[in-house]
Amino acid sequence: GSVSAPVDYFALAHALKDARDNDADTFDNLATAYARASHLADADLGVDVDASLLGDAERELLQASDAAQAAVDAAFSAKDFTAVIAALAGLRAPVDRFFDEVLVMDQDEALRTNRLRLLNRFEAVFSDVANIGELARKKYSGLLDGGLIRNMIYRGRHPAAPVFLSTPYLRSCDSENLLR
Repeated sequence: GSVSAPVDYFALAHALKDARDNDADTFDNLATAYARASHLADADLGVDVDASLLGDAERELLQASDAAQAAVDAAFSAKDFTAVIAALAGLRAPVDRFFDEVLVMDQDEALRTNRLRLLNRFEAVFSDVANIGELARKKYSGLLDGGLIRNMIYRGRHPAAPVFLSTPYLRSCDSENLLR
């Protein structure tokens, strides 16, 4: 699932802002974990993980990532953007455990590659939502800050999004009316 209509982008932006405002610690910790994973991830490796090479922490992250992806897809379908954020927040404990217990850049190339693919899979859960790491670095005073929406758009990879949510379009929108 993903967001494709302007009204949905604004609703998702509200949900992200509410999560950041109402549970800043969890949001910031999740953003830190996401940023850490995204800096190590290597998209060229893909997301296919060899389960036979996984330890307990890795297996937990794989299962949590797959469950979160299913929950995010269902929440997008239902346009329940608060549930999208909740599904992402549920990844905090497994990714923390992963980074506490696993040496990603292992000398064994097969283990290292498999772990990087696992991080790609973890990162993919966020791909249609927003650049969480970027949102954590910035404090947004206004919901319609062009940077927030642009980060959501380009991270979400929706081909039409940059057209209908360009900065001039954003300046002309009244998000409160769009959300009614």
